[in-house]
Amino acid sequence: PRRQATMLELLASDVPAEKVLVYDPSVAPSVGNAILLKNDTDKLLLRGPLTVYDDGAYGGDAEMPLLPAGGDVIARYGVASDVKAEIAPGSNRQNETVTLSAAQGVLTVKRVLRNETKYVFRNESDEARRLILYAPVRYGGWSLASDVAKPWKTEDGRHRFRVELPAKKSTDFLLAFERIVSEEMLLQPNDWAKISGIVARGNLTDAQKAVWAKAAELQRKTVEAERAVQDSEKLLSELSDNQTRTRSNLDRLTKAAEGDFHQQLVARLLEESKRIDAEQNNLQKLRDAARAARQELEGYLKTMTF
Repeated sequence: PRRQATMLELLASDVPAEKVLVYDPSVAPSVGNAILLKNDTDKLLLRGPLTVYDDGAYGGDAEMPLLPAGGDVIARYGVASDVKAEIAPGSNRQNETVTLSAAQGVLTVKRVLRNETKYVFRNESDEARRLILYAPVRYGGWSLASDVAKPWKTEDGRHRFRVELPAKKSTDFLLAFERIVSEEMLLQPNDWAKISGIVARGNLTDAQKAVWAKAAELQRKTVEAERAVQDSEKLLSELSDNQTRTRSNLDRLTKAAEGDFHQQLVARLLEESKRIDAEQNNLQKLRDAARAARQELEGYLKTMTF
């Protein structure tokens, strides 16, 4: 307040600092020199400009954010011209792996969606360096893949990885995220086209392939048996139509017209009746066979396990 005295608390203390490299593709395309500061005091360090001296010489300026007690911050102060970063050609890709399992008539489909990027860091200096790689946390069911190095820290929506860079060498670093999607569907013959399409994209073991091959063979037999029924029904319909026409022709004949032609129509009618009776018997057998084939397929799908 004006014309009143106040007291300000000033902090004069050393804090641990480590010279590192920093790479955050979302911020800058180049690797930067940075200083890792850790506030090991019990005071809040206010934000403000930061001047960095590197081996006694001016290194650059940085901006330090609020740094609470016990916290740390990485402040970038310039470009590291002797360390290069790039994405390995063809490594920025997405793929999907499908695994299947079946039990009690239910097919479980597990899809692993994978998005990966391989970074290549070339340290052209004569000294080993430590680099901090930033990567955003992915939400919506995505997580770091199991074959990725564990991050040093994850906070504020970003992962931080420590990458050690030997002198005069290139170092690869794989960054991969995965998302697992699972679904279940009943194993039913009527859904065969959909099921077989899913199985065709799955990574089946040899044992699973053998189990599925038997199911496919039973499905083939069922389709053939049901197609035979359809063919027989079509033939029976044609025979019935012919018989109807023959009977109609007989009905149109007058008494005076009865003769050889009449006898021919009667003979044809009798022959058609015999063929219809025979085909009806055949159709019944075909239907029984198709029903048995479908029941065998349904039973196998209900008990199929892999």
